[in-house]
Amino acid sequence: MPHPRDENEPEVSVVVESYTHGEGSGLERVTKALRAATAMIDEHGAGEVLVADSSADPALAQLLEREFPNARRVDAAGLGYDEAKLLAAGQARGTYVLYLDGDCIPSDGWLEHHLAALQAGRAATGGFTRYDGGFLGAIGSVLDFGFLLPVESRVLDCYAFNNSGFRRDVM
Repeated sequence: MPHPRDENEPEVSVVVESYTHGEGSGLERVTKALRAATAMIDEHGAGEVLVADSSADPALAQLLEREFPNARRVDAAGLGYDEAKLLAAGQARGTYVLYLDGDCIPSDGWLEHHLAALQAGRAATGGFTRYDGGFLGAIGSVLDFGFLLPVESRVLDCYAFNNSGFRRDVM
C-alpha cells in the first residue's frame, strides 16, 4: 500500500509524452491531449501535468510556456518513447502516475477510472486505447491493443504504456 500522502504533494501526476509528436503527429494533437490533461487535473484539484519532451521541438516548448504554464516540461531529448516516460515518472511527485500519449484524447472519466482502481489498492491499471478514424481506426485499435479485450476489470498479462497508471512507489 502507498505511504500516506503529504498534503503538499499532488495525489496524481499525469505524464503526457511528445515522442509521437516527434514522429510526425501534429502539434494540434498534443495541444488537445494537454488541454484534456490539464482540465482533468484542474477538476481533480490535487495533481500535476508533466510533459516528457523527447521531441525537442521549440514550437512545443513555446506552446507550453504560452498555453500550459503549469505543466512541467521534462527534458527527454534523445530518449526513446519508454525511456522518456520513465524519466518523467521519476520526476513525478504524485502518489499515482498516469500515462497519456500526446496523440491520445481520453474519454470522460479516464482519470477517475484509473484513480479508483489505484486507490482501491491496485499497483497498476491499464486501459483500452481506441484510434479514431472509422473502420481503419477500429482495426488498428484491435491490432495494437486487442490484448486488452474484453474491456472489463481483470488482471492484465500486458499493459499499454500509453494508457496506464501506477503507484509511484512500485515504479
